Amino acid sequence: MDVWYFKCSNCEYEKKLTLGTYDLEQTFTDLNEDFVYYKLFICKKENMFVTGNIYDNHFDNRCLTDGSELVPVEESQPKKCPKCNTNILVEKIDLSEVIG
Repeated sequence: MDVWYFKCSNCEYEKKLTLGTYDLEQTFTDLNEDFVYYKLFICKKENMFVTGNIYDNHFDNRCLTDGSELVPVEESQPKKCPKCNTNILVEKIDLSEVIG
């Protein structure tokens, strides 16, 4: 699992989100109900990045705050701010900085 930091210098949008899976050796099978994979989405009504565990039975591709349909971010690192659509800073955070 990676922690990513998103910051827009134009509108001051700022967010830290976890993406990926907890264990790189973990694989998805029908028997592995603990498998998680957090993917990045945009909630268009709220104009913000959100993550969702796409293998969770309760994940319905809807924004938790307003129920609108989530838009998947296909790029590995988004280039535009979800709020103002200008260039955005994207950094992978070292987990030791977050935990300690």
